[in-house]
Amino acid sequence: MKKSCYLFLVLLLPVVSPGQAKNKLGMLEYLVNATVKIQTVDSVISKDGKEIAYGGYSTGFFFLLDTRKGKVPSIITTRTAVQSAQSLSFFFLEADTAGLPLYGKQRQITIARKDLPILFHPEENVDLALIPINPVLDGLVRQKIRISYHSLDESIIPSDSVMNTLNVTEDLMMIGHPSGIRPEFNGVPFIKKGVSATPIFLDYQQQKEFLADIPLFDGAAGAPVILYQINYNDRYDRRTIAQRLFLVGINYGALSDGYHKKTVPRLTQVLSGQEQASAEKVFDAAIILKSQKILDFRKLLETLKK
Repeated sequence: MKKSCYLFLVLLLPVVSPGQAKNKLGMLEYLVNATVKIQTVDSVISKDGKEIAYGGYSTGFFFLLDTRKGKVPSIITTRTAVQSAQSLSFFFLEADTAGLPLYGKQRQITIARKDLPILFHPEENVDLALIPINPVLDGLVRQKIRISYHSLDESIIPSDSVMNTLNVTEDLMMIGHPSGIRPEFNGVPFIKKGVSATPIFLDYQQQKEFLADIPLFDGAAGAPVILYQINYNDRYDRRTIAQRLFLVGINYGALSDGYHKKTVPRLTQVLSGQEQASAEKVFDAAIILKSQKILDFRKLLETLKK
């Protein structure tokens, strides 16, 4: 039996923030600049006359969500990462006058939890948070600070029909920020590669999740998981001469102990401002929340007062 060969030209690009010209960064470099390192201070104790801050690190990414009130610039991360925060610090790369990143120049912006709206996913078992950042962006404009702001949007979230064409295993990238302050990384995240360990088109344990064989580290919670293909075969062996890019999910947890134990790889540690100990851990599989769950925030955003 002959197999059909389908020839398409597909190029899916993330959106660029207002005022920036499109395609000044390549597709993959754009994705790298869509991520943000997040540090939270969860508690502060006094010891020997000194205040010691405890907290953790995670990853977020810029996302522009459409609502009936307009587009809402936000940062997506996990509920676990920010739910206990007294304050949040975002580590932004600075940008030049064209909006292009100035690697190595980071700007730490710290905001008290009470001054920052944080929305948690309406389903308690969905470990996802959305932070509207208009107040942050407005403050940066007032201070004349330019940051490398490259936002993803709904156009790269695959629909159910697209999900159903994905193969039983796919090559994936996870873009996240390891814990600790690491200036030698020039402010850019780590890119970890792996494969989907369960079919993305199926729901793992009846949840909008799938498993991936990708190395994890503390700080990866909230990291976007990307499928980027060039000249690919789909689930039905149809050949496509094209390239496509999808945000298929967000990392939030892991399985260990022979796939029996579910855990969230996040350390609560002393925040000394210095590089922390090695964040690498060994897990059996990463648990990836499907990106379609981001769209559930639309109704919550529409209820917020401007």
